[in-house]
Amino acid sequence: MNISSYTIILFGAIFTFLHGLEQITGRIKNRTLGYITAIVMADVALILYNHAILSTDYVVTHRAVLVFYLTSIYAIGPLNFLYYYSLINNDITISHRLLFHLLPAAIVFLIELLYYLLPQYAHEQFITTVYANIINPFSILLFTGGLSFILYQIYFVYQCCKAFNYSYQQKGIFFVLALETINILTPLPVVLWLLTKQHHYYAIAGYMTTIVIVSLFLTNRRFPSLFDSIAEAIRKEKYERNYLSNINQELLHNQLLTLMTHEKVYLDPDISLHELSLKLKITPHQLSQFINEHCNMRFNHFINKYRVEEAKHLLSQHPDATILAVAYHVGFNSKSTFNKTFKQYTGQTPSDYKKNYL
Repeated sequence: MNISSYTIILFGAIFTFLHGLEQITGRIKNRTLGYITAIVMADVALILYNHAILSTDYVVTHRAVLVFYLTSIYAIGPLNFLYYYSLINNDITISHRLLFHLLPAAIVFLIELLYYLLPQYAHEQFITTVYANIINPFSILLFTGGLSFILYQIYFVYQCCKAFNYSYQQKGIFFVLALETINILTPLPVVLWLLTKQHHYYAIAGYMTTIVIVSLFLTNRRFPSLFDSIAEAIRKEKYERNYLSNINQELLHNQLLTLMTHEKVYLDPDISLHELSLKLKITPHQLSQFINEHCNMRFNHFINKYRVEEAKHLLSQHPDATILAVAYHVGFNSKSTFNKTFKQYTGQTPSDYKKNYL
């Protein structure tokens, strides 16, 4: 049993999990994106934990049961895709169509769950088969899951390459591409393990993933806006294709104003780019581009601007209304978010605004 490999990779698993936990406990700009990041980090931590086990002979000597290893492999690609999609498209609403990407992981989860329900002797027979034969159910599922992960990573590399000429963060894109290259190569040692059953190949895979996670953590601390700028460049590249070329933009502008000023759709706390685009009978990309180009702001800022204006009206016209009641009425889910957003747009808190107006 290689204690050093086990310890280093297990450290990577713990570090990754804590990094993900920070995304939902610290001060973050986009809470939904933070939750997605935390889930991605938790899945990577689970993969690293299993790699730590597989980098030793512990599975063979103690018949240790891996913890949903195949499920984590099948889930990491789609989870990364959900993160990239939310970051690039500036849309924090995860639709059923996007969640469909997780269907293979859900199926593999049920398969692993059934395996865990088998008696101990069945586990021992299965592990013996895995180590005795190159081709077996485990190796087939593992190879397919690794291939899926590679395809998802190539998708993001493709997006970054397209935006290279639109970003002033070209060095940052080179760095991200370098990390993505390591990610794409990570399944290679796993394939070598499938062929040879040499534990050090899993140690190499664990080291590679740990290096990527630690590098991302340090980069995010040193350059906190790097990934936002890259996402902005990708969005800019998409807008160059001009999604609005065949749309009557004046009519779209009037329809959007009607929804915001008369129907007040922003009062819905669950309003999203996708839902608003359905009301306008255009795609989310078209609406996002229109708001960015004609209003010079992102969708969330566009909605919050109307919510703050409505809140100012209520605070001035209904002095007996509580701050919390006003916050919920205009579409915010919490008083703290309302206070922060209101101050961002007006320079004062709702309480101060109410006092000054009266």
